Amino acid sequence: MWLIKVNAILTRNNLARKGWKCDKTCSFSANPESIEHLFFGCVMTKYCWSLVSIVIGADCRPASLNQYWVWANRFMPAHKKIHMIGLAAIC
Repeated sequence: MWLIKVNAILTRNNLARKGWKCDKTCSFSANPESIEHLFFGCVMTKYCWSLVSIVIGADCRPASLNQYWVWANRFMPAHKKIHMIGLAAIC
């Protein structure tokens, strides 16, 4: 989770910044593959977050790492001990 926070996941845009010659777009969409896109913006990721939202009874899904903490506190206030584990499992 620390790697996400410091933007150190080897997404395609991060690899391109390091000089790797590659297609910067996501495999599932035409958007650039960034950490934010990979974990919250991609159509596949949105689907996963939607499934989790249904299971916990949420009427929305988080769209960023910062929104996740607000979302988790709102929809799972009694389960603060699993917020980080849940995020890691989903990501």
